[in-house]
Amino acid sequence: MYDIFFNIFQFLTLVNILNGLLQGIELKGRILCNSKPVAFLEMTLMEEDILFDDFLRFGKTNDSGHFLLYGRDEEFTIIEPYIIFNHTCTQNENTGDDNLIIIYPPDTAFNSFIHFSEYFHNFGDIELTKL
Repeated sequence: MYDIFFNIFQFLTLVNILNGLLQGIELKGRILCNSKPVAFLEMTLMEEDILFDDFLRFGKTNDSGHFLLYGRDEEFTIIEPYIIFNHTCTQNENTGDDNLIIIYPPDTAFNSFIHFSEYFHNFGDIELTKL
C-alpha cells in the first residue's frame, strides 16, 4: 500500500516538474507623448521564449494614459515578459508613422514579489519622445 502512494507521489512530482513553475507578472505605468497622456494605446504583454514567444495579455491605456497588464506563464526559469506596442509620437508632432516599441521590465522587477512567483513592476511615466 505504501509503495502505491509513493509511486503516485513520484509521478505527480514528475508531472509538476515537466510543466514548469506557474509565474505571473503585473506591469503598470503611464504612456506620454510630449508630456501629454496617450489615450487608448493598444499594447500586448508577451513572454519571451526560445522558439515562439507566448501571448499573455492584450490591453489599452486609459484616457489618462495609464495601463495595467497582468499575465501568467509556466516556465522552468524566471519569465521574461515584455510589452510591445506601436506609436506615432515624435518630438515635434504626430507624424502618422508607426514606431514599434518593446519595453522589458528591469531585472530588479523579479525581486518585487507580490507573493511567491508573482512579480511586479511600475514603469512610472514613459515618455515616447525619449525612447
